[in-house]
Amino acid sequence: MTELTNYKEIELELRRREHEDPLGLFYKPHQKQQEAHRARRPLLLVVGGNRSGKTWFAVAEAIYYCTGRTVWAETPAPAVVWYVMPSLTMFRRTVLPVFRRLVPRGELVRFSERSGIAKFKNGSELHFLSSDMRQRRLQGASIDLAIMDETPDEAVFEELQARVFDRHGRIVLVFAPIDAKSYWVRDKLYIPWVSGDRVDLDVILMPVADREGHSLVPHFTDEDIKQLERQWPDPSVRAARMYGEFITRTGLVFRTFDTQVHMVKSFDIPMDYARWFVCDPEYHRFATLFFAADDLGNYYVTDEFFSQDDTLARRAERMYAISGKRDRAVPCYVDSANPQDTAELNWHFQRIGAPIGAVPLPMRKRIEDMVLRTHALLEPDTEKKYPNVIPEHKDVFGAPRLFFFDTLMSTWKWDERDMKCSRMLWEIQRLSWGKDGKPDKESADGADCADALIYGCSIMALGVRQQEPSVWLRKLPIADQVIWKAIEDADRYQRILHRER
Repeated sequence: MTELTNYKEIELELRRREHEDPLGLFYKPHQKQQEAHRARRPLLLVVGGNRSGKTWFAVAEAIYYCTGRTVWAETPAPAVVWYVMPSLTMFRRTVLPVFRRLVPRGELVRFSERSGIAKFKNGSELHFLSSDMRQRRLQGASIDLAIMDETPDEAVFEELQARVFDRHGRIVLVFAPIDAKSYWVRDKLYIPWVSGDRVDLDVILMPVADREGHSLVPHFTDEDIKQLERQWPDPSVRAARMYGEFITRTGLVFRTFDTQVHMVKSFDIPMDYARWFVCDPEYHRFATLFFAADDLGNYYVTDEFFSQDDTLARRAERMYAISGKRDRAVPCYVDSANPQDTAELNWHFQRIGAPIGAVPLPMRKRIEDMVLRTHALLEPDTEKKYPNVIPEHKDVFGAPRLFFFDTLMSTWKWDERDMKCSRMLWEIQRLSWGKDGKPDKESADGADCADALIYGCSIMALGVRQQEPSVWLRKLPIADQVIWKAIEDADRYQRILHRER
């Protein structure tokens, strides 16, 4: 009993110490984090993949400075530290939980979440600031350490250089190179460092895995890495998000598209499938794509409509003709900053009695994330079979989740030539990355259909799962099975109509 009591006392003492000093007992930095903590040149770049531990390092480094701990390297004490983030939202969701987890309670005098200022017993101060407030709060101070977490802004960086100058302080940039705003870091800091022209900075690359797919961080397994690879199939995106590498995107945006993999014969879309379409209402490049989704999460681009000269009334009639006569309303998501476009489409739909409702896009237009979502749907999966509704690929593995009907067709003029083919397929086989790291729409004559594609792929939709046939039904003759299936389809259709009303 005495031994058990001692064990309990030891456990309670360890918990007490961890609560009082989590930085010393809880924080166990991995190898790359340790290298970053040891770096002491005036400027440090920590370039890492997503979930590689960048923020944990940054918060721990700030607390090491404020507590004067020389665990990895010398630190000034007392110190003034600024922790700069893109927004206060990031502070509340990402940085604040890490700070509360690591800060030693016994050395913290006061912390105000509202003001973002933490004061320590030795006189040190830690200020959490957002970069969008730089005009008011990033001027007129002298500091020992400035940490910029994610999406380094060049104007903020220049301001922080002035703040650390008189104290011979340091600046730490912590980010994943996935935003075009970080390109100046590559051009002005990273490339000169690689070439040997900059000796005043350290660079720590912090990937989550090696090229063989083995995890380099303790919180990921090799299986987790495989899931990340499937999530980011594009090599450039994977290099930035997993390996923290500066990559200049070149070539086609949708280079994973393959007619042999993604093009399928058209089929009658079951009524249980989710249906929607997306419209980009440019006057001279009016693009509409029609989508369907089954109960397994497979997406199908079933039709397209591209118009350069028609009136809006004629365009609405054509969209109605393609969608067909339906008893259920179909949403038409409109990409337009002008609400008048959506209102006029709805007026024409009502005029011709079309069961179509024009509504704005239901999500923020984050092109980076939308392209990434489309890439994920295009990526073939060696363990996935093609859907049963695609007869020519029956029992074939290596299916993606995004398919295009082989009947897609539009007519338009391009460079004084009459074109008669799929405008959408024409665009995605030409759309290229621009120098700013964003899709260069001029490479695909405006890329309006490509825009509609990434918007449509960002709509989260799922069909209704069909029930497996009962055992008794499978025992009936084929003719009776067909009759019963027709009866069940009719009943299910009536239930859907009743639900929609």
